Amino acid sequence: MEEQPNGDRFLVLSEGHRYDLKPGQAEFRMVDFESYGMRLESRDAGNTAETIRARAEQQIKARQTTLLFSDDNAESRSQIMWRLALPLAALNLALLAIPLGAVNPRMGRSGNILVAGLVGLLYMNLINLSRGWIRNEQLGFEIGLWLVHAIFLLVMVFMMWQSATAESGWGSGVALHGRTSRSDDATPPDRARHSAGVDRFSPESRAGRQFLVPARWVAVQIILMGIEPQAVVSQASTPVRTTLGAFQCNRQVGIPARQADRAGDGQQLQSQLRILGLENAEQGRQHIAAKGFGAAQSQLARQRHAMTEVVRVPLLIDGQHVQSKSTRWDDVLNPATQEVVAQVPYATMEELETIIASSAKAYESWRHSSQGARMRVMLNLQRLVRENSAKLAEAISREHGKTMPDAEGEVGRGLEVIEYACSIASMQLGEYAENAAGGIDVYTLIQPLGVCAGVTAFNFPVMLPCFMFPLAVACGNTFVLKPSEQDPSASLMLAELALEAGLPPGVLNVVHGGADIANALVTHPEVKAVSFIGSTAVGTEIHRRATEAGKRSQAMMGAKNHCIVMPDADRDVAINQLLGAAFGAAGQRCMAISVAVMVGESGEWVDELVKRAATMKVNEGASLLLDGRGVKVPGYESGNFVGPTIFNNVKADMRIYEEEIFGPVLCIVRVNTLEEAVQFINRNPNGNGVSIFTQDGGHARYFQNRIDVGQIGINIPIPVPVAWFSFTGSRASKLGDLGPNGKQAVQFWTQTKTVTARWQAHANTMNTTISMT
Repeated sequence: MEEQPNGDRFLVLSEGHRYDLKPGQAEFRMVDFESYGMRLESRDAGNTAETIRARAEQQIKARQTTLLFSDDNAESRSQIMWRLALPLAALNLALLAIPLGAVNPRMGRSGNILVAGLVGLLYMNLINLSRGWIRNEQLGFEIGLWLVHAIFLLVMVFMMWQSATAESGWGSGVALHGRTSRSDDATPPDRARHSAGVDRFSPESRAGRQFLVPARWVAVQIILMGIEPQAVVSQASTPVRTTLGAFQCNRQVGIPARQADRAGDGQQLQSQLRILGLENAEQGRQHIAAKGFGAAQSQLARQRHAMTEVVRVPLLIDGQHVQSKSTRWDDVLNPATQEVVAQVPYATMEELETIIASSAKAYESWRHSSQGARMRVMLNLQRLVRENSAKLAEAISREHGKTMPDAEGEVGRGLEVIEYACSIASMQLGEYAENAAGGIDVYTLIQPLGVCAGVTAFNFPVMLPCFMFPLAVACGNTFVLKPSEQDPSASLMLAELALEAGLPPGVLNVVHGGADIANALVTHPEVKAVSFIGSTAVGTEIHRRATEAGKRSQAMMGAKNHCIVMPDADRDVAINQLLGAAFGAAGQRCMAISVAVMVGESGEWVDELVKRAATMKVNEGASLLLDGRGVKVPGYESGNFVGPTIFNNVKADMRIYEEEIFGPVLCIVRVNTLEEAVQFINRNPNGNGVSIFTQDGGHARYFQNRIDVGQIGINIPIPVPVAWFSFTGSRASKLGDLGPNGKQAVQFWTQTKTVTARWQAHANTMNTTISMT
């Protein structure tokens, strides 16, 4: 509440309007400052809320026409288009008779191109009008632009039909637009070409030229009908890609952000006038809160901010950002708000060929760089990642949705691999045996493979690329990274830091796309090795394609990770660690605990487990239900939130146990002994990770020796090893015999050559055997 020197009182609203109420009238004005106010009048017998509202409505209605074009009239921007656009739209539709009537094969190519251009201008005019109606809520948002698209699709189809029937009318007496064609004995040149075998719809014929012009526009129309209406009907100014024939451009669609707030103010006037005449500011505040005005305004502010921040994610080719020429772009959403934060392209095959050619060219020089030079690049990269860790974490959180602490932890685990790559010189040492046989030395060379590729999942957009390219390029390879199209920005930012660290152009390229790009990448003849981390279905297919094409391949895939809880375990430690491993990052970790095997008396701890899970919070503190569904976080009602979910008494034949849910879901299994628990886990086909909580060394030793899983944790819920040890998932969770990180990763990204050498002045005898003595 603010009080002016003259005694007037104003209620300050964020992103609102200023209402100045004077005796006998209500004047609605826009002002040019961020906070707006509403004057509050006390109630009396002659100045009740009803009479004030009636006078205000009457006066505003009377002034609508005279002030229609006034800049300070709040309703002008919402009414001017509606009042003038309807007649203009009718005029547009009426003008369609001109191009339709002009369809005639005798016009030739130039005339029909002119007709198509006129139809295109009319089409774009109606599109802009429709966008304005939708922004001002005068045309249903669910209708979008489909109505305009459908009308013009029918127009174009009719033009093609007219073209075809017009051509067929030559010499047959068919009336064309009120005129009769020539008689049968007057055969025009086009007709003669048809009878000579020329296709009447081929480009060589006039009918073909006539037909192709509207046909191209029909194709354009169908493409435009596939555009999501939400992408072109926004309340803020945002770049929208428009395809017109062979031309592509970025157009500013919409109105400026500040004007966007004002455009729909006329509709809000009636509801907001209701709080005029309240006796005090507290009543006004309560009423506003009850109506959700502040929440609506804050939501609009978030939407406007998000729309103005939308960027088009580029490809990274030969050290340069390159905007894809693809016609397919997908929105990158913030899962907490469903706001569009970026747009990612599905690269074309030509762009992929350019990327691979760039990598192959860069390999010829990079492979001969010294180990010291490559180590210095990795040292620079680890420094830059540390300096930009907050920005990387912010990008992860914005597009993936994980919390900032979790995103920062992801950056830290990726940084471990970069630090490990800094010691590549000591890992790329070969073996040497002097005088292994008579005057013969034997030694090995550890050399790079060539162009390598990596395909990553969405759940760790920084850590997973770090599992791949730092060691690959440190070994002397060049690398093509295809990050997930769901959250590509953090991966691209990481690649940009690598270039800043000193990687030459072409050593690290980034391509975006879907299954077609991934398949073409992993089977390309220039690509020598492929690394994949993601789901079992995709990993199996990529591994099959890569190995059939003769590539070296590794695929880290899905899992169903178990955690055994023994009765002798520390109860509080086990429960807390289990909850964090199961529900952290919404369970979207390939090493997340999804099955808790409670042995014997530890089954009694389930009630406490459920109780603590019920108190877990997400985002701004909304409590979650144990079934995990229907979670709504205030201010993020459109977000994708799932709370902790616990299933008790799960059996091995249940679908929730057989499939990887990849969410915050924990299955509780009860057994009587450790032996039963080990047998139960070994029957599961997956083998990514497993844990046990116990204070008995004998139980731990029995467990680690009998369990058939690649990565084992003892009192550690998520046993992901440090970067200088290899990731060793097994069975159905892994394809390929070498895993990421550690010595195995160096072996995967390199080939070994064995040299057997003898140096002597001359040979006195001839040896016809394989003996080296």
